[in-house]
Amino acid sequence: MKTIKRMLSKRENFQGNAKGFSILEVVIAMGVFSVGILGMATLQTRSINNNVLAETAQGNIVAAMELTEAFLAMDYTDQHILNDGTVPFTAADKTYTGTITAVNNSAIPNAKLVTVVSQFTPRGGRPQSVTLRCFKPFVK
Repeated sequence: MKTIKRMLSKRENFQGNAKGFSILEVVIAMGVFSVGILGMATLQTRSINNNVLAETAQGNIVAAMELTEAFLAMDYTDQHILNDGTVPFTAADKTYTGTITAVNNSAIPNAKLVTVVSQFTPRGGRPQSVTLRCFKPFVK
């Protein structure tokens, strides 16, 4: 019983000397907390920008693939394929520009090498491009 009283008296003495947080500790804690919040905000902003860039790049790749497939679906005697040359294109929303080139390929007889180059410039960034190459064979 005496030990419990002694422990309680020591506890009361300890609590009696406690005064709480100092203003300096609060200011330092708020500084650390605000730096963490600013870091999270920066991370979120960069994440959103990278997602927009990835979406634009994906749209550019899909546009180039669709143009390549449309070009391959044309008849070999079509004017665009028959004459060696370059055909420029621009997307309806003017997001993508590029060229389609069909040239004779000496490595494969009766085939044309079709090259589609699609370019886009992300907001505030440097121009980027996608190049797709395939062969258009002459089929009788």
